[in-house]
Amino acid sequence: MTTAAGRAAGSGVAAEGGVGAAGGVGAESGVGAAGGVGAAVSGTALLRITVKSADRRTAGRAFSSAVVETGLASYPGFYALTPPGDASPYGVHWPVLVPAGQVRPRVFVDGEEIPFEQPPPPTGPPPVIEAPSHHPAKGEAVFSEQTVRIPLGRIAGARSGDKGGNANLGVWTDSRARYDWLAAYLTPETLKDLLPGLRPYRVDRHDLPNLKAVNFVIHGLLGQGVAASTRLDPQAKALGEELRARTVEVPAELSP
Repeated sequence: MTTAAGRAAGSGVAAEGGVGAAGGVGAESGVGAAGGVGAAVSGTALLRITVKSADRRTAGRAFSSAVVETGLASYPGFYALTPPGDASPYGVHWPVLVPAGQVRPRVFVDGEEIPFEQPPPPTGPPPVIEAPSHHPAKGEAVFSEQTVRIPLGRIAGARSGDKGGNANLGVWTDSRARYDWLAAYLTPETLKDLLPGLRPYRVDRHDLPNLKAVNFVIHGLLGQGVAASTRLDPQAKALGEELRARTVEVPAELSP
């Protein structure tokens, strides 16, 4: 038997700086392209920079000062989004499994340890788990040829989050017919087509037909874990809603 646990350790320091470029000059300066936000003639382009280092002198004041100095030496529409500051320590977290026999639970109430007798591990053969019911392979499910293009979220729910450096993405439906279509359609490859940012990563799918759901594990999306991630969404909480917002061709009889 094993017990789920987490490994946490300090890894270095990180600093973040954000800058804005307002007006038409921002669009011409390349800041809009670098920041991933397009700038209209009268709009603002944003650029977010994150640096990490084992040396505070590298990622601390030296970095924030460079951001401020760049702004002061540039055109008037260039400004900092965050005040200059020092770097902050960050840690890395990773889920692990340890032998259950090596874990000794201790119970404290109001600072006083309460005697606790750990139950013995189960003996005998492991329980028999029924094989999940069959779900159609891609192209096996039979639906009408008439389709409608709707956001996936109209017929499916989703929830996502972090597990160390990996992201979990669960998708489910409210009927067997919709699940049969979802299981046939939403392969790891299709998921990457809908969310191109996942293409560099290994994606595993786990089927849960009794729950009318599938669960995806995106390996390495969060790097060394939430505390060390440089993503705008370090816990991958928005991943499920990003998927639900994508429009897909759905058999007309499955549309609400």
